Amino acid sequence: TVIHLILLYGSNAVKLLEMCRENPLLKQKIDTNYADIEAQIVYAIRHEEAYSIEDILKRRVSIGLLSNQDLFSVKKTIQYHINEEFELHGRNIDKIFQKYLFENHLAGETL
Repeated sequence: TVIHLILLYGSNAVKLLEMCRENPLLKQKIDTNYADIEAQIVYAIRHEEAYSIEDILKRRVSIGLLSNQDLFSVKKTIQYHINEEFELHGRNIDKIFQKYLFENHLAGETL
């Protein structure tokens, strides 16, 4: 797992290992068939502003790139961590969405 994190995150792997030390549950694999661990999800939310299941699955963990199967249990785990992070840190999804719209020049448009 450590080598997996170093290959993916380089020197930032230390941050993920610290997260695992603080919360050992984050060491759990997201799926038993892949090396990705739950700390990667939390890291993506906290440090990479990844707020959707698809963003995390397709761009932040290797499972989305390596698997063609339906990943319902993985998506469920990702959604759990998104919810936990927003509750834990009092993040306001409306403000984040507005920031996204502004940064992508979509403010005032109907989606």
